[in-house]
Amino acid sequence: MKARLRYVRMAPKKMNLLASLVRRRSVPEALRLLANFPKKGASLLSDLIASAAANAEQQSQSRETLFVKYLVVQKGPGLKRSIPMARGRSRPINKWTSHVTVELGVLVPEGGTQEQPSPAAKGGKTKKAERAEKARKAETKKVETIEKVEGPEAPASTPKAHPNASKGADPHGKGFSPKDASKGPTFQPHRRGGRGS
Repeated sequence: MKARLRYVRMAPKKMNLLASLVRRRSVPEALRLLANFPKKGASLLSDLIASAAANAEQQSQSRETLFVKYLVVQKGPGLKRSIPMARGRSRPINKWTSHVTVELGVLVPEGGTQEQPSPAAKGGKTKKAERAEKARKAETKKVETIEKVEGPEAPASTPKAHPNASKGADPHGKGFSPKDASKGPTFQPHRRGGRGS
């Protein structure tokens, strides 16, 4: 149940404002909205939807069970015109035309559409989510395989003592041993003669 309107003398931006009002609405509601709308394109769009509904009635569909499933506005060719300017010059402008395509769907008595709902609407997973889960499973399987081959991780080795440090001193060679714990660490005196002193 489709209808198409081509080379409409109206800019696609202006036509698309009206199209966004009636997308996914039932046909009687869309026609009622457009009948009360004070725009030039409203009557054109109303006639187009009524034509698509008449096409559906030829295929033994009731108008009350139809809704606007697909409504797209595309840019057509521009009509070349010009505006007069100072000193005998003219500025060229384009008056754009529009191509409008409408397709109607049939409502099921439960309130859904006749088309199969998406998996996400049923509570299932979409294809994108399934692919992400499959990639995650493959990654975990790969990590498990690597762990089996290499074995458990070895404990980290203890740090080596500084070669100049004496036995019992700290590894950095500062001269602080566990025996001197009561005295506290030794500190280096502040050097003088540097920049700014």
